[in-house]
Amino acid sequence: PERLQGDYARLSFDEVSSLRFESPDHARFPLLSAAMDAGLKGGTAPAVLCGADEAAVEIFLEGKIRMGHMVDLVREALSVVPSMALESLDAALEAHHAGADQVRRSAAAST
Repeated sequence: PERLQGDYARLSFDEVSSLRFESPDHARFPLLSAAMDAGLKGGTAPAVLCGADEAAVEIFLEGKIRMGHMVDLVREALSVVPSMALESLDAALEAHHAGADQVRRSAAAST
């Protein structure tokens, strides 16, 4: 990814006394709950989510869908593409491609 050039000190965990995290904002980040659900479901569900999300972002950046439609497409892929046991890297890659393919099909059908 492109990164902004900056004169920032490298983070040293030896010098950090504490880190504070806010509660997740599921309303502002609607796919966060889908990602958490996929992680809890396990198997190939997280790979389906990643493939679906990558395809949705790609289609959005091409100007073919609106931002809000990305959430719908990813959720649909998670509900349509079955999650299998994660027994190999090939299974994860196949699930990733299946999630992406489902998003592409659904986006093409809605335009």
